Amino acid sequence: MMHSKSRSVRPVLFAGGVILACLLMVQCQEAEEPLHLTLPTDVLFQIRDSNNTPLPGVEFQARPINESNLPAIPFPGGPTNELGEHIVRDLPVPVSGPSFYELSYRLNNNSGIQPDNDTVFVPCRDTTFTLRIDVPRRFPCSGIKQDTILLEECLDDVNSAVIERCGNSLFTDCGAGVTLTLDRSGLAAPGLGIRIVDPATRAPLNSVAPRQPFCILYSYDVADGPLVAEGSIVLRASGAGGQVSGECHIFIRVEYDNCVDCECPDDLPAVVIRQVPDSICVTDELEVEFDLGNVRHNSDQECVLQFNQIKAFSNQSVIQVLSAPQIVAGGNFIPSVIINFSPNQPGPFSDTTVFSVTRRNSATGEEVECEPLTVIYSGFALQPECELAVVAPRNTSFVNTDSTFQICLNSVQTKFLRIRNTGECEVEINSEMLFNRGQFNVNPERQTIQPNDSADFDIVFAAGDRDVWPDGRGGVPGLTRFGDIVRLSGGGCDTTFNLIGDVDTTCQSILYVCIHELGITGSYFESIRINENNTIEYVNDPINRETFDIIAASISDGPGQVTLSAAAGRNVEFRLIARNHNVPSSSDICETLPQPPNLVDGDTQTECADISAGGVPTLPGLSVNDVVMFFKDGECGLIYIQNIGPDRTDADNLLQVCIQICYPLVF
Repeated sequence: MMHSKSRSVRPVLFAGGVILACLLMVQCQEAEEPLHLTLPTDVLFQIRDSNNTPLPGVEFQARPINESNLPAIPFPGGPTNELGEHIVRDLPVPVSGPSFYELSYRLNNNSGIQPDNDTVFVPCRDTTFTLRIDVPRRFPCSGIKQDTILLEECLDDVNSAVIERCGNSLFTDCGAGVTLTLDRSGLAAPGLGIRIVDPATRAPLNSVAPRQPFCILYSYDVADGPLVAEGSIVLRASGAGGQVSGECHIFIRVEYDNCVDCECPDDLPAVVIRQVPDSICVTDELEVEFDLGNVRHNSDQECVLQFNQIKAFSNQSVIQVLSAPQIVAGGNFIPSVIINFSPNQPGPFSDTTVFSVTRRNSATGEEVECEPLTVIYSGFALQPECELAVVAPRNTSFVNTDSTFQICLNSVQTKFLRIRNTGECEVEINSEMLFNRGQFNVNPERQTIQPNDSADFDIVFAAGDRDVWPDGRGGVPGLTRFGDIVRLSGGGCDTTFNLIGDVDTTCQSILYVCIHELGITGSYFESIRINENNTIEYVNDPINRETFDIIAASISDGPGQVTLSAAAGRNVEFRLIARNHNVPSSSDICETLPQPPNLVDGDTQTECADISAGGVPTLPGLSVNDVVMFFKDGECGLIYIQNIGPDRTDADNLLQVCIQICYPLVF
């Protein structure tokens, strides 16, 4: 039996004769246009008898079953030509399936027709449908007839034990029943056996009545015989008394092979092209999927589809294949090709990779080279764009070409550089000081700025005694101007700025702070600390109390009084120099130094060494508007008692003292 793409046929009766009907399952993959519900498909129908002889003049029709997208009327076909063939053009196939057609066949000579059982799957492409019909033959009641039987068998497994198949159904027109006998003298093929049976039940028959169908059952033992076997038999019909009334000389040829016909998939595209709809940015990555049409290749498990990349993308650093079909077993969908696009420079990119496609029969080892699969990818990369935000020179908070840093000794000034992202890609900006001498710093070191957004870099300038006098305070000459270069790089925003910082050694720093009594409730360990670079800072540190330079040893209310002190060994001394000294809210103690008659003991502003005489490590009894001078390591500073009272931010309203500190004091 020739392998066909059809299975399961059933008889249907309608006016005019007997027809044969078959259900075709039709399934489509992809519409040509978005609104199409069906795709036109050409189907070649081949009608043969069981000996593979073409049957001309067969009429048939195809009728859709339960398919709302198709008209209910049947699609006519036939009659078949001399080759037993007829093409139905543009048979509608639904986009989404599966869909079923009922095919009905009418033969002019329908006497004794026995339908074969066959099915067919018609894919969404031009295809061929072959139907085998068992057309009964008349056995001669007298005389001699010759016939040829060609048995072509497909085996899923070449080790199958026995093949069995009936030849064409036979019947006699003899007036009475006859006895059937077989002459096997010409049958020398090993493994080939024959017997007379009922076509429906395969039960052995020794005699038949008039018009009773019978057939010769051929069996072939694959393990015992060669791929091709030939032989002949004589079938005789004898009437009453054993008189031979007729005989048929039958020549037999048996051929068998693996029935799997591994063909190249017609619906696998030869070229797939993909272009990124939106451009991506340089240094970004994008995974792109090439859908191969959701193709399911031959359902036979022996058919293996193998892909090999025979031409890689030329620029592997930019476009790489992440995954692609390799070996696809029968009945499986062909997976997509997935690539990675990671551009390293702006502009368009286009590249091609090619896969060889081989259809291999794993049972026989037979291979068929199919049309290669070509994958073409096109993408576009954008260059990040940004600019330095222009700030008017009068805005001294920003660095620009007209601004210079100016600070007092031991103080800090911060300005900003603002970068605006004017492109469509995020920008990563790096910052650094080229000379890194220590007076200028930039932070953060790196920032990522989104499109249409901006970010500031802090430029910090600070200078202390050791910067101005590297060889010790008072050394000659003193350095009061400092310079450095800040560089920003990345995202096309590369730029540098020359920085200049001037230090005024004649001005002081002012600190406003409120502190609580040291250690009260176990929560407050506050102090003013004098650092090595002659800067002052507020700290709340329960551990390193030995570094405290100015603390509130005690605070009392009604009237408010405070005792100032220092940690042991810090060499800090205090001296009251003025009572009831008023500092306006618009000024500070650095600008409003005490003058007579508020000075205690008639002291005047002289040198620190003179004022420090009589200093003590603990100074009690201080009230609001008192001014205290403190001395440490040759430097002087002023403390102004601004307020004594409850801390309204504390749950227990603990007492605190608020002070102004001017340090270092310059005369």
